[in-house]
This record gives sequence, structure tokens and C-alpha cells, in this order.
Amino acid sequence: MENRTRGTRGFTLIELLISMVIMIMIMVLGTTSYLLYANTWKRNSDQFDRTTEDYRRIELVTQALERTVPYYVTEQENPAFYFLGRREGLTGITASSVTRPDQMAIYRLFREPSEAGGLQLVYEEAAINEPLRQLDQELPFNYRAVLFTAIDRLEFDYYGWPNRRVQLNQFEDNDARQEWFEAYDGAERLSHPTELRVTLNDYEWLIQVPDITTQLLSQQEQDE
Repeated sequence: MENRTRGTRGFTLIELLISMVIMIMIMVLGTTSYLLYANTWKRNSDQFDRTTEDYRRIELVTQALERTVPYYVTEQENPAFYFLGRREGLTGITASSVTRPDQMAIYRLFREPSEAGGLQLVYEEAAINEPLRQLDQELPFNYRAVLFTAIDRLEFDYYGWPNRRVQLNQFEDNDARQEWFEAYDGAERLSHPTELRVTLNDYEWLIQVPDITTQLLSQQEQDE
């Protein structure tokens, strides 16, 4: 029987080029897929970080607002409560600053036009490093946070006593009661609201304030 040796057939140049093209296409496709995945991951990660930061900021501001306290400025000719509320915003005192929760601060909560359209809710504060001596004492507002944007309706209301006289006579006058007001000036009413209401579109954000003004006023009456 005759043995025949069959020759081994190699790759042609065309086959080699085709293989290289296919390999390059696979590498390009894989690199593109990885880059798309990496960009998507980074974008989602950045969005998550921003959402977490926004949530933490709103949480700190909410805590500051819920620690609103009546502050009676006595070292001036006409002692009065440090509070001014209007339909477009308010200025008050918090016992828990956003930047330093163990420190008091003056804060402003107000509305302003939003770049996204409509209105936006803004919080600003200035730390109190020493007792306030005047209602018009100037302090630097060095913290600012935009809480909500693109709001169609943003209004402020205040629940409290009409004035100091009504408040002090509340136990003798059966008709004496607290009411809702669109404006509340602590210097004019010589009192402080016991509840703040911020209306954002159809949502009402209620902020309770400790009702300790009667004790403060009674103490002031005794001192006088």
C-alpha cells in the first residue's frame, strides 16, 4: 500500500487580513461598550451624589427651621421679638444653625425668581456669636441654600397673637385667641408667632414654634 503525505495548508494573506479586521472590530466594539458603561456609571454616580447632598442639605435646613425660637431683644429703647414675616418670606432665629447645630443663627427663608421658571425657595443664615442688642444689627449671611425650584405658588403665613396686650390678657378675656396673619412683625405686635406655614403649590409645610413668649413677656413686665 502506498503512503501519501498530505501537505499542511496555511493562511492566505486575505484570510489573515480578514481575521485582523474582525479582531479590530471586536476590540473597538468592546472599548466603546466599556466607555459607554463607564460614562453611564459616572453620570448615575454623580446624580446619586447630588441627590444625597440635596437631601442632606434639606434635612439640615428643616432641622434649623423646626428649632425656631422666640428671641427677645431687650437691650434697646423698645424691647421686641426678633421676627419679621411677610407674604414673600420671613426672618427669624434658630437654636440650631445649619453650619454649626450647637449655635444659634439668624435665618431668612424667602422666595425669589427661579432660572428654571416660576419661583424658588431659598434659605440663608448668619451665625450669632454674641447676644443681639438691636433689631437692626447687621450680620453677614454667609450660608445660602436653594431648597426647591420651579414652584408656581409660594406663600408664607403666620399663626399667633394679634399683639402683646391680647396675649397677656388671654386668661381673662374669653375672646382672646390666636389667628392666621399674612404679615407678622415682632417689633410692632410685641409677640412672636407660634406656627409658620409655607405653601408650596398645593403642599403646606407647617413649622411649630415653642409658645414661650408669655413667660418672656411676664418676666419683662416684672423687670419693668
